[in-house]
Formats: sequence, structure tokens, C-alpha cells
Amino acid sequence: MKKKLAYLLITLIIGMLIGAKWFSPSPTAVHTDHPPEEHQQWTCAMHPQIQKSTQGNCPICGMALTLMQQEASDSSQEQFTMTKTAMALANIQTSVVSAATPTTQRLQLSGTIRENEKTQSVVVSHFAGRIEKLYVKSIGETIRKGQLIAMLYAPELVTAQQELLTAAAIKQSQPALYNAVRKKLKIKKITEAQITAIETTGKIQEAFPIYAHFSGVVTAQMVKEGDHVSSGQALYHVSDLSTVWATFDVYEHQMVSVQKGQSIEVTASAYPNMNITATLSFVDPVVNPATQIATARAVVSNTTNRLKPGMFIEGELLQAIAKDTTQIHIPASAVLWTGKKSLVYVKVAAHPITFAYREVLLGTKQGAYYPILSGLQVGEEIVTHGAFTVDAAAQLAGKKSMIHSVAASTPVTNTIPIAFRKSFTASLSHYFLLKNALVSDDTQVATTQATHWLSALRQLEVTHADAVSQIPLHEVIIAVEALSKLQEINDQRAKFVTINQAMLPWIQTVYADSKALYIQHCPMANNDQGASWISQEKQIRNSYFGMQMLSCGSVVEVLQ
Repeated sequence: MKKKLAYLLITLIIGMLIGAKWFSPSPTAVHTDHPPEEHQQWTCAMHPQIQKSTQGNCPICGMALTLMQQEASDSSQEQFTMTKTAMALANIQTSVVSAATPTTQRLQLSGTIRENEKTQSVVVSHFAGRIEKLYVKSIGETIRKGQLIAMLYAPELVTAQQELLTAAAIKQSQPALYNAVRKKLKIKKITEAQITAIETTGKIQEAFPIYAHFSGVVTAQMVKEGDHVSSGQALYHVSDLSTVWATFDVYEHQMVSVQKGQSIEVTASAYPNMNITATLSFVDPVVNPATQIATARAVVSNTTNRLKPGMFIEGELLQAIAKDTTQIHIPASAVLWTGKKSLVYVKVAAHPITFAYREVLLGTKQGAYYPILSGLQVGEEIVTHGAFTVDAAAQLAGKKSMIHSVAASTPVTNTIPIAFRKSFTASLSHYFLLKNALVSDDTQVATTQATHWLSALRQLEVTHADAVSQIPLHEVIIAVEALSKLQEINDQRAKFVTINQAMLPWIQTVYADSKALYIQHCPMANNDQGASWISQEKQIRNSYFGMQMLSCGSVVEVLQ
């Protein structure tokens, strides 16, 4: 009986297994939470323009493609979504806007060392004649007070010596005549010792020595041996370089923050570890009409003679700011420019990886911060690091951005005169030569081309003032000027990032040529923050890494 029950139980279990297999649903009927694979799109976090319907690797950098996040159908033109992976790789950082006001501001100025004009002197000839011998023959020589610097043949002194000898012979009977002749020689800077020597020896000198009446460094030489000079003619300019002037360029937007009496920290490119604290002793009350730049200066001690006239320097002004608990300030790194407009990217609260394009009205820059007059509220979260990368992603997504500042259906009117646009486009030849020099790791050519481009841009400021007022060209000029003073390739490339960040937002507005330009981007440049540049060729030749990573990057925009 027990055996029969066991057989029945085994048979029942086998039957249930067969039934479950036979009546189970077909695999095609299984439901899934993921959309069918043919509707999925895969992209590269570093190169979002790469979009494929199948999973694989990025053809540019080789990274594994990631599944794209689908945007809500009602996403506005001002909003777009980034993947978490893209945000992490691009090192996007945000901060919450508050009414906390910085208590100090730092303002960076660039300039040069110059001679202290108040310690300059001129060596002149006190009588007419011909230079027989020069003992100081080159600029830069150091001379001491009392040093013999030249011998001069002077016919009038030959006559004066003869008069002295004649007067000396009758000085007892005609002392007034004798004294008058001696005084005449002293007026010519003939010393008492020389006059006594002439009387004692009774010999007439044909060539007279000229001595330095002060110590210093020769900064200019106006004569050479054999020249005929007149009485009072300058022979040398001599400067006492124990003190020098640290002179700085002050642009219009900086003038409100620069005043006489402010303390300034001075550093020289040649001595990066040498910091000098000085006080601004002069701020030019007149702006140079050709450059729209004023000059500020400070007197700096130079007893060690390390600071040379013509040397490039940087100055940092530190100034207290009146605390205002009602004024919003945001870091300058959060602000992007497009023409006259300024914008930030605001994180949408309901969607933690969605950003919104927002135009803001700024006040006068205070060090590293801008006061917000309108456009932001306390508590909103904005991008403070990587804003340019976020904007590039918005451009690729076809959303509102610096380049696409209006909807595609809205007609755009370019009010910038064609004459300025053509002139600016022509000046870009120096930009491309500068870019190519950075590609080739050639610091000298980079400096030269930056100097040439700076000259062209400053000329544009003068000849096209109305057009320049529509774009922040001065931001580019400041960066180009700074690059022109750098000698290290890494420093030049870091400043090239700033140049492109200042220029790319409005380059499409002013470009006036039928030849295409390619906006190219390297996500690894600028310390992995990403950086863009402009090229005339589609082929990638990376200006931020040069020969180390020549082909790193991709084309993100084409301008025509």
C-alpha cells in the first residue's frame, strides 16, 4: 500500500512539471520596463554629438557608449538635460545663490617696469666744441659721480685759458679782471682744481674733460666721437635705478576700482616667488584716446637692481567692499557672454540634471564676483564651474545657448557694420598663426602673433568704436595682451583658453567670410574642464596639448 502511494505522488509531481512547461506563456509575451532596443539611442559622455542605435564604443575617444536619457516631450527651448556620466566627466559644479557678499575684492592688473622719471638726469655739454674721446659708449653702463665720461676740444676754452694766464700776470693791479676771468671758466663747469693747474703750469689745454655730476645707469646716448656739440646740448640720459616705477594699464571697466593710495601686490614674471608690496602714487586722470587705457603707477625700491625697465609685471589690488546683505553676488566663472547680454545656467529644481538658460543683468565687477541686478533669486542653484561645457552641450542639443540665443524660427538681424566685421575677420589671421604656434609648441611665435593681434584689435577699438560697443571685445584684448607677455607654453595655453571663452560666444555674429570655420572642443583640456578653439581646417590639431595629443578633440560647430 505504501509503495502505491509513493508511485502516485511521484506521478503527480511529474505531471505538474509537464503542465507548467506546456502551458507557460511564450517568451515574446514577456513584458519589460525598457523600450524596445530599436528605439534606444546610445551616446558618448565626452562627445555627445555621437549618437547610435546600438551599444558600442565612441569612434573618437574609444569610451563605451551610454544609454541616452529621453527628455520630457514638453521640455522648453531654454532647458535641456545632461546625463549623470557627462556631468561627472565634465566636472560640472554648482552653487546656491545667496545674499552673502564678499568682504574684499581682488583686481588683477598687468604692466611693466619703467625708469623713475623723477630720478632721471641729463649730462650736457657746458661749452661748444668737438668730442675727441668718449669713455662711456653704450646704453646700460653704470657711471659714478665724478667719473670722466668724455674729452671735448673747445676753441672758446682755449681763448678763455689765454685770458686767464694774462689776467693772472696782472692780478695784483687788476684783481677785478682776474676774478671775472676765473668766474667765466667756472660757469663753463671748469673746476677750481683745473683752473689752479692752468695757472701753475702755464700750459693751455686743447681738450677738456667732462665729468659726471651724478651716479646712475645710462638709458640714452645722443652723441658719438667726432660729433660737434653746442653749449647746453645733451650727451647722455642717466637714471638712478635704486627706485623704479611699476606702471599698470587700467581699462575703462576697471577704473572705478583703482584709486591713488591703494595697496598693490607686485610680482614679476622673471621672479615668480618675489612679492613686493607698494602703494599707488599716481592714477592718470586722462585716458589715452588711442587705446582707451589709463595708467596707474607705484614707486618700488630696487636697491638689488633685480627689476629692469621694460620687465613685465602683474599687480593685484586688494580692496574692502562695503557689506550689503541685500545684494546678490555670483562668481565671475558662472557668467557667459553673448554680445551685450550675459547669461548663466540655472539648475532646474524638479529635475536635478536639467539646466535652464537664463539671461541676467550684471553690475560693475567686484574682484572675482559680479553683483546681480536682475535675473536671479536667492536660493536658485547655478553652474559655477564648467558653464562653457554646459553651453556646448546645449548647442549640440539644439537648445538656446550663446550661439543660438534665439529660437531657430526667429529671424536674426545683425546690426554690426560689415566694415568692422571684415576688419575683425582679417585680424583672425594672427589668431590662427597663434593657434598653430601652440600646436607646434613654439612659444616665441605665439608671443609674436599675440602681439600683432593685440595691435590689430586695439586699432579696431579706435576705428570702430560703435561696433565694438556691441560686443565685449575688451575681454579678448585683456586676455591677448596677457598672453603676449608670457614665455612658458603651458601659461600661454592656459591664457588661450580665456581668449576662446571670451570670443566664441559672439564669433558667429562678427565673422564675415565665405570660408568655413570649425569650432573644435577637447574635453581633456583646461585641467579636464574642457576647452574649445577655432580652426580653418576640419582636421583636429589640438592647440592645448600640441604634439602630445595632437588629434584629441572633435568638431562641435561649423561657422560660415
